[in-house]
Amino acid sequence: TPPYINIPVTGLFDTDVSLTFVNVVIPIKNKEKHSVGLNWSLLCQEFFDLRGTAAAEATIDWASTDTGDTQWSASASAGEAL
Repeated sequence: TPPYINIPVTGLFDTDVSLTFVNVVIPIKNKEKHSVGLNWSLLCQEFFDLRGTAAAEATIDWASTDTGDTQWSASASAGEAL
């Protein structure tokens, strides 16, 4: 029997997991190197859009470094985002 403590459980899951005790599932592809970070970024962006607040816009320099990592740079300072 599932525990009932009235706290909804939300998860970011791939299609090959058990969804026991999970109320809300957000399907993502989590097998790639940067896919989880990208999905969190998109989820936060959607949250701020629905909330009506402007988050600091981040631009992505898609030129890869030697390790394959992307370089992020914020276009607004932290003081402007608040």
